Amino acid sequence: MRLNHFTLTAMLLLVSCNVFAECTGNMRLSVIGNPTDILSDNSVWIPVQLDVDEEIQSCGRFIYLSSTKSGRLLAYNKGQEHSLEVRQNNKGISPKELGQYRLKLSDRRSTSFWLKMRRKEQLSFAKQGQYAGEIGVRVNSPNATLNPLDYDFFINPKASLSISQGKNVKLSGTGNFVVADLGELKTNNEHQLIVKVYSNAKVSLALKSKYGHLQHKRMKDQSVRYSVKLDGHSMPSNNSGLIRVGQINKTKDIPLTIKLGDTRFAAAGTYDEVLSVTIDAY
Repeated sequence: MRLNHFTLTAMLLLVSCNVFAECTGNMRLSVIGNPTDILSDNSVWIPVQLDVDEEIQSCGRFIYLSSTKSGRLLAYNKGQEHSLEVRQNNKGISPKELGQYRLKLSDRRSTSFWLKMRRKEQLSFAKQGQYAGEIGVRVNSPNATLNPLDYDFFINPKASLSISQGKNVKLSGTGNFVVADLGELKTNNEHQLIVKVYSNAKVSLALKSKYGHLQHKRMKDQSVRYSVKLDGHSMPSNNSGLIRVGQINKTKDIPLTIKLGDTRFAAAGTYDEVLSVTIDAY
């Protein structure tokens, strides 16, 4: 009888795998400066710093930042949500692995970056007050242990202003110095400028006059009287004074009205005056 021998050879493939080693230690998140409003970009930039201990410094290469709850980075002010983005070196960082922001740890024990908060309204300052939030931090891997870190910051009262054209006036100049041409001076003529105020707080406006009248440029004994109303409030006889506008949550247009006095006996020539408008938020 013939025997058939059948041999089965089993091959065992051994695959080695790296076991993920956690990089653990203590860390702290803090806001290291005043938030900066960028009106043209409709955003607020908050400077943030992550401090780590020696253990994380020795084993960590990257950090991964994410929300701890909703999938979006958020800051809260009086119950309202405000969306945040992570920025580093003035560049945006797209959420990559598992929707997290990856940043390289600094060679030092402090890594700085920005939180960019979008404002909900165009051309306005963020609301003043206390803001708070929480960021989840992982070290080296988007799958590492999540470390929830709290942070908070305060947005101060802020205000700015610009001058725009009203009626019977031509404007020139830019920035903080504007020239208003009143044209031919006529008795009782009214000329108006618009003071556009941007603020997140209560504001006051201070008006200061250099001469208190329109002064002839060459003849010091020649002048033309005028009166001023700011937001409907008459200024004192020297055309300098202070008004309290009150709370402004976004913008407000405030009229500055100049009414000329008697010009019938004024000498021919060019007259000028310097008015300074100063804003204060509180």
